Amino acid sequence: MNQKSLWALGIVAILLGTLIGFFHIHNADVWWHIAWGQQMLQQHTLFPAAGFFYFTPTATGYARELLNTFLGDTGLALLFRWGGTVALQLLVLVCLFGGAYFVLIPWKKKLQEEQKWIPLVLLLFFGFCLGTSQLQVVRNSIISLALFPLTLALYVQHTRRGGWKLIASYVPLFFIWSLIHPSYLLGILSLLLLYGGDLLENLLRRGPLSESLPSCRALLTLTLLLLVTLTYSWQPRQLLTASLTHTASSLTHFLKKERHPSATQELSTKMAQPIWGKSAAPLSGDFIPTWKVMHHPAAWSSMLLALVAWIFLLFYRGPHKLGMIGLLALTTYFGFCYLRGTGYLTIVSIFILTATLPPLELWASRIGAMALRGTTLAILVAIAGIINLTYSQQSEFFFKEKGRVFGFGKAAVFDDAPYNFAKTHFFDAPCFTTIVTGSYASLLWKEQKKVFIDSFFAPHPNELWKDYEALGSEQDSSLLDRYDVQIALVENSRLDWQSFFLKAPAWRPLAIGKGVTLYGKQNLLSAEAPTEILFDRSEISSLAPTERRALAAAYYNSILILQLHHLPQAAQATIEHDEQLFEALINNLTPSQQGNIRVDPPGIKPFLLTP
Repeated sequence: MNQKSLWALGIVAILLGTLIGFFHIHNADVWWHIAWGQQMLQQHTLFPAAGFFYFTPTATGYARELLNTFLGDTGLALLFRWGGTVALQLLVLVCLFGGAYFVLIPWKKKLQEEQKWIPLVLLLFFGFCLGTSQLQVVRNSIISLALFPLTLALYVQHTRRGGWKLIASYVPLFFIWSLIHPSYLLGILSLLLLYGGDLLENLLRRGPLSESLPSCRALLTLTLLLLVTLTYSWQPRQLLTASLTHTASSLTHFLKKERHPSATQELSTKMAQPIWGKSAAPLSGDFIPTWKVMHHPAAWSSMLLALVAWIFLLFYRGPHKLGMIGLLALTTYFGFCYLRGTGYLTIVSIFILTATLPPLELWASRIGAMALRGTTLAILVAIAGIINLTYSQQSEFFFKEKGRVFGFGKAAVFDDAPYNFAKTHFFDAPCFTTIVTGSYASLLWKEQKKVFIDSFFAPHPNELWKDYEALGSEQDSSLLDRYDVQIALVENSRLDWQSFFLKAPAWRPLAIGKGVTLYGKQNLLSAEAPTEILFDRSEISSLAPTERRALAAAYYNSILILQLHHLPQAAQATIEHDEQLFEALINNLTPSQQGNIRVDPPGIKPFLLTP
């Protein structure tokens, strides 16, 4: 392969990485991280008062967790201050390409010598992007996309050069990492397994003591560092307990011969259901075991890559094999049991594959021209991916992960209009917020208006969590009276919360945004007042298909519920706001809903609400 071909493949890899890594911000965690980071910078403290953000009861345990995230929080806040959402999106690309570089850099010389394997590296890079979808989410964990590969690269450099300098570099690396995100624990455990494997290999072959000293020094340094960081780091327990809990749960179900709930039930993303449609969406998909959602791109791609890595590693006869087996075993188990762990498994799989490439040289004479075919295949795959993304920029990301839309900006659920409408028109009304809307509202409203809840952060005591979960499961709106809630901001895509407020007799839709609907007590508006429409027809085409379906369902259900609440004038006034808008949204409804549309005059045919 000539130099021009190598440059062409490099450009294709960069294009693929950019197209895969640059997408709308659709994760809610980043907003509350930024909000808390802004307060830290403004108040010059690590522990801002939780009462600044919430009108609901708060707990004091959050102080322990802020210590583990304050560098990430303040860093995101500064980044957002300097460059807005574009800077946050570029952060993903920086970490993505940084991670790819650190994964491949230890084997750079070998890859240059064996140029016929460049196509394989390109496909590995593509797999790296595909299988790290959980790590590519814009939040504090994004740093591990770069630092975890850096950790592996430092290990390779140390095994080649030795000395104390590289071992000493672990101290600032993990200390800083531990103040950004608890995934630093996986980095330390990975190194302990690698160095432990090296030490065991040397003992088994009874090598000289001098060869064991570098591993012993590294093991001692890392062990002390782990103990020190655990004295102030409280979050790593989540990483350890999540996979263990899922395993124990699976064994319990197996022994009792009980069936797991289906992935469809647990990760329901179907849009535009009637208002009596059921949704079993969990509080967070992050806590679902990977084996239940093997159709998810991060699951199947990382597991496939790991299977290939295991095959190559088992036939590997070079050094460091025991350590690599331990590392791959740890990340395979973690990735199989915990959806967030798939990214770490992908990184390790690529690390193992590039490390075990030498045995392939023995097969080079047998495969001959397949290297050229591999180059052609890589180019065709890259071109197909680019064409697919180029012609579907306004659709979901090409592997259909919910919320992945290529381009600048943020998801529709973070459109400012409904948040500003609630603050302007109902400033004094206590507002119910979900985990998603509460996160963005806490940033947008600042101290002007407070939120009900946001994220899974520790300021919320157990009592509040119990009420929040009971609201969704028991569908009892009287629980909101406990907090004197008057209005509610609910994302259009959450069928469970949408159904909850649509069914509540004392509530009605006040305003509909591109991604959020504002509900309120009926006494807040007159019977004739329409539901405000906070978007226009031109904005519909810019939404992803799932966002359009959710918006159409929210619009349809709002008009329907006004009719069922005997508010026909309000329903008709909402339609007359823009009759062409009504027509534009019809095509995004379910067939059963489309059949219920009345065209002349525009509206919804009356019918009985049945279970």
